[in-house]
Amino acid sequence: MTLEADDAFVFADDVGAVEQESPTPQAVSPKFQPALLTPEMIVHRWAEIEPMLADVGMKDHTPRSLFKVLVDPNVRVYLVAIIRGEEIKALIGVELIETALGDRWLNILFVTGQHVKHWITEVEPAVLNWARDYGCTRATGLFRKAFKKFLPHWKYTHDYLELEL
Repeated sequence: MTLEADDAFVFADDVGAVEQESPTPQAVSPKFQPALLTPEMIVHRWAEIEPMLADVGMKDHTPRSLFKVLVDPNVRVYLVAIIRGEEIKALIGVELIETALGDRWLNILFVTGQHVKHWITEVEPAVLNWARDYGCTRATGLFRKAFKKFLPHWKYTHDYLELEL
């Protein structure tokens, strides 16, 4: 089975409106609502999204290189917008992974935006429920150490080693 975005997420046609055909993620509080942005919405809202992606801190990727990945229908990387009112306050880059053995998991590539500590605990359950609805059995992500205080139920499992080639 291949991963399809519409199998697991609610899409935002417009920041204020979410389709009801897919399972609807429910944040703990209505203050911040997550919505998976379609490639068309990413293009439409690029002026608002690009500055947030510049703060991601992925040294090998620019907002432009991330844009190419996010709008490519053949790549399983998605952009979750954290919305308050009509405004995108933050972004989460997620990847749905299916291994050759059939295991599925959610990989959180980046979290960026305003006031992360205020919305992460509200939005995280909805993002994880999207992954569960798709059949994911685990979630992974590279986070700064400070995230452990906001996500104490996540386990620290590895040291991340890097070598430039």
